[in-house]
Amino acid sequence: MIKKSIDLSQPIHPLLADRYSGVSFDPERDIDAATLRALAEAAQAIMGHSMGGHGALTIAMSFPGRFRSVSAFAPICNPCASDWGRKQFTAYLGEDEEAWAPHDATALMLRRGFDGPMLIDQGTADQYIDLLRPQELAAAMAEVRQGGTFRMQKGYDHSYFFVSTFMEEHMAFHGAALHA
Repeated sequence: MIKKSIDLSQPIHPLLADRYSGVSFDPERDIDAATLRALAEAAQAIMGHSMGGHGALTIAMSFPGRFRSVSAFAPICNPCASDWGRKQFTAYLGEDEEAWAPHDATALMLRRGFDGPMLIDQGTADQYIDLLRPQELAAAMAEVRQGGTFRMQKGYDHSYFFVSTFMEEHMAFHGAALHA
C-alpha cells in the first residue's frame, strides 16, 4: 500500500511525532526495479471515506497515471476554504497557504484534474457537509470538464451505513475501470 505523508513544518505533540516521520512509502527507495516495473504496469484503483476519501482524491491526482479510477464517500473536498481545514493546515503545515494546495482536492482538481473516471457519493443529511464542502469539488469538476459522477444521496448521513449502502456500486465502478 502506498501512503502519502505530509512533511510537517510545525511542531506537534511528541507522542505523535513518530507516527508521521517515516510512514511514507517511496517506491524508488523501497522496492527493487523489477517489482517496481510490475507495480507500475498493474491496474490500480483507490477509494476512501471522509478523511480517507480526501486522501484517495489527493493521492490519485498527485500520482498521474498510477490509478485507473478513484472514488470517495463523503470526502473532505476543500479544506483550504473552511475554517476547520484552515485551522488544521495551519497547525500541521504552517501559515503559508501555498503549501496547503497539494493537500486540497478542489485545488488539485483545478490545477491538474484526474486522468481517469471518478465516482463521488455524498449524503444530503451529512452532519459535516458544511465542513466537507462537496459543492466546491463538484464545481471544480465541472469547470475542468472532469469525467466522473458526483451523486448527492438523499437522506444519508456520514455513517458507515451510508458507505455500506453504496459500496457494491463503487466496487463495480472500479472493476469496470480496471478491466477496460
